[in-house]
This record gives sequence, structure tokens and C-alpha cells, in this order.
Amino acid sequence: MSFLPHLPFPRTDTTPLFLAANGGNVEIVDFLLDLGANVQHINGYGATPLHWAADTVEGAMTIEQLLIHGAPLNHPDNSGNTPLHRAAAGGNLGGVVILLAWCADASLVNAEGLTPLDTAVAKNQPQIAEEIRGAEPCEYDPCDKILADGSLPDDSPQLLACQNVTWTPPVSPDNACEIKGRRYSDGAEWFDGCREHRCQEGRVWSNATVSASCCEDGGQVYPAGHIWERGCYLLICSEGRPEALALLNTCCEVDGEARVHGHTWTSPSGCFTFTCNSGVVEEDVVPDNCCMEGNERYIQGHTWTEGCKEHICRAGVVNDLAVAATCCQVGEDVYPNGTRRDDCVLYLCNSGTPQNIAVLSSCCESEGEMYYDRQVWPVGCARYTCNYGVVEELPMLETCCQVAEKAYKDGETWQASCYEFGCKNGTVELLQVLNMTHC
Repeated sequence: MSFLPHLPFPRTDTTPLFLAANGGNVEIVDFLLDLGANVQHINGYGATPLHWAADTVEGAMTIEQLLIHGAPLNHPDNSGNTPLHRAAAGGNLGGVVILLAWCADASLVNAEGLTPLDTAVAKNQPQIAEEIRGAEPCEYDPCDKILADGSLPDDSPQLLACQNVTWTPPVSPDNACEIKGRRYSDGAEWFDGCREHRCQEGRVWSNATVSASCCEDGGQVYPAGHIWERGCYLLICSEGRPEALALLNTCCEVDGEARVHGHTWTSPSGCFTFTCNSGVVEEDVVPDNCCMEGNERYIQGHTWTEGCKEHICRAGVVNDLAVAATCCQVGEDVYPNGTRRDDCVLYLCNSGTPQNIAVLSSCCESEGEMYYDRQVWPVGCARYTCNYGVVEELPMLETCCQVAEKAYKDGETWQASCYEFGCKNGTVELLQVLNMTHC
């Protein structure tokens, strides 16, 4: 079965050229155009392949190819959007630059009454808006453009139509040079927009001097307005210098640096590894290398002070090192330098030395311990409470046993005469009779 490049897909009436242009597949677009694909085909949405090329950053690389082969520059789709509208809406700066260079009409309005500039502003594309705002109105003459820019395909039907109609290929191919499908006779000289060339005995000799309007990059020479990929960027040749148009959507920009898909790197702290996955930065914690403390992460061996305690990260675990010299430790509590009120005591932490300033009058002191007002505490089977500075005894615990003047706690055992007793939930129980010889 033969391949038909102009055959549309069902329902959408979209041809393979639309898809190739949208994806920026320069070689496939060339292939389809050579097979006779129709650049002026309009699908069911009123769009041409040029509209689809304008939709994406990658598609910018095919815009000039389509225009060279006669794509309609200002054709509106069913929503009234020209290719310039769609490039502005999609953030396709490279496409906007090329379309304006070909004199796309920036004054046309779509069905919503918006110009391409209005569209760029509505889509929050300030750089594109500035590019459109600064563009000077012009009327495009394809012959002037093509003849002045030798980088365009020499076998383009539009280019040949602009040339002298009496031009004919050499009769004999002997010692001729073939470039991009076109033959140059022995001794012929031509300019491709960047360099002068001469055909001599079947070999092409090129002048080393490159036109100031062209760009040299990676050993290649590109004419003005040409778009190509390098690393993560889509570049355009502008006044002899490569300029970045956009970051490819497969790359990630981190701290102003572009990283390619699949690239992995480690954070300066060593706590994380990052991977660029189709434009998305994925983060992983390095096991056993870092410690989590709240929202902070610390690398192995790092020490830090939080409040009054100094910590260290060891094998992913936070360990306490010491109390800061300016803090005071009272029992298990640590206080910062200055004053602090406890339940009953006003403390002064004086550069690491704790000092009691005063005891609140509502608190009680009993056997060296401080108790706040209304606090209840047991002592054996007895219970006490602090009543605004006065210690008062409460009824004995119900689980204790009172025997004569002595109280026994629940579970406690004791001997009396030849018997052993035990206290169980407040009741005295006889446990056993002891050996009578010991009574």
C-alpha cells in the first residue's frame, strides 16, 4: 500500500503534516513536503499545519519550512485565531519571532475581539507581549526574503518561482556539484546566506569567512532566524548570536541552570538527590545521611543548637550533646538565660547558674518538695493537699489498711505474733500461720 501524505485522519480532517509540524519534527516535515503534502490543508477546526506548528515551542522549528512552501500566514481558524494568536497563547516565543519576521499581521482580532497582543497579555506572557508590541508593521515580499536568505531550501517551489524564469539546470552533470537536490555546474559560485561557495571539479569549496548575520554553534553555521536545539534550549540565530528562545519541556531549570531529562544530582547538604524527569524535578532523601528535626534536615555530623540543647546528627538519628552554657538545667527541665516562672518558684537563669528568686505564697513546701495550690499527693497511705500555702491531711487511701497506729499499703504484708497478714484493697487478710517454734 502506498503512503499518502495528504490523506486526512477520520473526523478531525487532520493530516500527518499537522502532527509532524506540531512536534517540531523537521526531517519528517521535509519528507512529507517532498511527497507533496498540502501546507494549505484546512482541518475541521479551520486550522492549517502552520496553526499546529505555532501551538508548541517545539513546533517553532517547522514554521519557516511551512511558510517557505506556501502556508497561509494570516489564515484564521474557526475561532478567528491566526497562527500568531496561537503562538502567543501557547507561550511559543520562537514562533512569534519567526511569524513577525515574516510580517504576520498583529492587528487581526479573533472571535473574542482579541489581537495577538491581547492574547499574550491574557495568557500572562510578558516577553511575547513585549515582542509583539515592539514589532514594526511590514508587508512581506516572499521573493525578497527568500533571495536574500540563501539558507532556505534551494529546491523550494516558491524560491524557484521567484528566480529568473529562464534558469535551467546544467545539461551535463559532469564535474557538477549537487547541494540539497540542486546541481551547480563546474565553476559556479553561490551564497547560502552565511558563506560563499564554489563548485570546482565536482567538489564544493567554501569560504571560511561567515557572514556577520549568521551564527556558529557547535561546529555548525546557522543563518539569521534559524532555530535549532542545543542541550535543553531552543535557540534562534539573531544578529549573529545564538539566543535562547525557550527551555525544552523535557528539561528542568534549577537555580538558573538547565538539566536534561534523566540527570541526577545531589543537594549541597548531601541530604537529597534530585532527578529531572520529563521537566519535573523529583526529590529523594538520602538514607542514613540526614536527620529530620521539624522541617529542617541536617547532614551527617552536623551540630546545631535548638533552644538550650546542642544536637548532632549521627547515622540519621538526632542525638543530644549538651546543654548550652547560657542555659540552666533544673532537674530534667532546661531554662534559657533570664527569668522563668515555674508552678511555684520564680527562677533566674544567670548565664548557666540557676537562682531561686521567690516562692509563691499559695504554694506549700513539704519534705523538701514544692506543691502548688490544690495539688494532692500521697505519702504512704496518707494523702495531703496544699490549701493556699497550708499543708492539710486528707482521709487515708481506701486501698490501705489501718492496723492500730500503723497503715499498710495495698499488697503489703507483715507479721504479728505467729501470723502473717496482708493488705488487699483496704482489707486485712490472714495469709498463713507461722511455724510455732518461732513464735
